[in-house]
Amino acid sequence: MEMEEIYARKVGGTYPYNLLKSIFGREAENTGNAQKRAELEKTLSEIIELRLTDEEKTVLFKVYRDGKSLAEIAEEQSADPYETYMHMAASLRKLRNPSSSKLLKGFLQEEQ
Repeated sequence: MEMEEIYARKVGGTYPYNLLKSIFGREAENTGNAQKRAELEKTLSEIIELRLTDEEKTVLFKVYRDGKSLAEIAEEQSADPYETYMHMAASLRKLRNPSSSKLLKGFLQEEQ
């Protein structure tokens, strides 16, 4: 896949479930339970606040909450798309860290 295609790609789904899918590569349990969703959002907020830099948070939220592509974010910030891509990759890598992912794995669907 060309880098331009990667930069232009938008993430589908709804936050925070689309973020969990990107972190772990499989679907999160989206039961429609508002309490469970609020708990997931609270857990993610704590982890994100603790682990990510301001630039990484900005890119992460624009991609997963606002549904923007990396190219759109780079254009908004007058930055290089590669730099935006690197912030995105770093944030996902930090969220995959064992101490972070251990807290999030309870929200994933059980494998069948």
